[in-house]
Amino acid sequence: MIFKYVALTEDGEKVSGIIEAESDKEALESLRASYKFVLSITKQRSVKKRKINRRELIVFTNLLSISINAGLPMIKALEVSSKNISDKYLLEVISSVINNIKAGKLLSEAMAMHSDVFDSMYVGVVKSGEASGNLGEALNNLASYLQKSYEISSKVKSSLVYPAIVLSVAIGVLILFMISIVPRFAEIYSSYSTSLPKITEVVISLGNFTKSNWLIILLAIIVPIYLFNYLYNSFESFKVFVQDFVIKVFPPLGNYWVKTDVEKFARVMAIMLQNGVMITNSLETAASIMSLVRLRNSITLSVSALERGEKLSDALSLEKLFPSLLIQMISVGEETGELPKTFEKLANFYSLELDRESEIITSTLSPIMILFVGAIVGFLVLSLFLPMFTLQQVLIR
Repeated sequence: MIFKYVALTEDGEKVSGIIEAESDKEALESLRASYKFVLSITKQRSVKKRKINRRELIVFTNLLSISINAGLPMIKALEVSSKNISDKYLLEVISSVINNIKAGKLLSEAMAMHSDVFDSMYVGVVKSGEASGNLGEALNNLASYLQKSYEISSKVKSSLVYPAIVLSVAIGVLILFMISIVPRFAEIYSSYSTSLPKITEVVISLGNFTKSNWLIILLAIIVPIYLFNYLYNSFESFKVFVQDFVIKVFPPLGNYWVKTDVEKFARVMAIMLQNGVMITNSLETAASIMSLVRLRNSITLSVSALERGEKLSDALSLEKLFPSLLIQMISVGEETGELPKTFEKLANFYSLELDRESEIITSTLSPIMILFVGAIVGFLVLSLFLPMFTLQQVLIR
């Protein structure tokens, strides 16, 4: 739960901010440990975790790294790093972090209060940087990770934009024909006492039905989408079924999905291990960002395997979705004691693989979608204009 508070510092300065806690009692105890007086604390009933501009978070992290490496005090570094931020919510969160640091909290503790902005990986790296006395370098590594992660995410989205646009155009053209154009042709042809080709009769019937029952058709499209989304997000077994279906039936998309998660896994492990985070904590964080349930469960189970003294490569090899190259490289990293560098190399390798495959998928889907739209338009035009030839013969006679 999220709580908004107003408090007084030891110097009598009034500060306000937000804090995340399980209950109002826990929030109050946490605030009392940081501030002299807590003036008010209210639960934010309808607050949802808000999305922030990831580009600005990257800029903030980078500037904070530079400021700390330049020797600026923490509060001054935070203030300087937030100067060019335009995202209002991010500014509000940074202000709250500054107030909590003034109240005696560490940077990692203050950031942990805002898990919607600073996730467990972010906080974990900052905490390890504080413990090692190398916070500036840890933040620099974190900024590099966030930048690379943003680039990968942008490429994945951009590779899907064109097919989505083409599909939307195809649906729009189909609806326009069925609701607006087809009924007009039906009126024209009804004035002639000649039979129409079967294909034209079917299209006209569909057009009339669409025009008369557009609300039912709209609901028939929206309801299944809503139901699918509800089932996918509510039931893990259904999510696993859908994911396995995509991987098996559409191998190019399935492989791309797997490699996207594998790249994220390797990238997170590299950044956290390089900054001194324990491997079990790193694995737990990596598991939390996996979109494929089977990979997430496998990584979670590997934590217990490591605690029993087993190798990470052996534990992960039980899940067949993990590429054999990943397992082999992790095994080599364990043998040589260079696991952080191994994960970094794997992340870079799969990043290049995603770049290559995104270009292949886009270049393959583009002509397919164009042909798809062309086929729809061609079919509709042919079905509507085909009777013209018959009518021309009738008129000539």
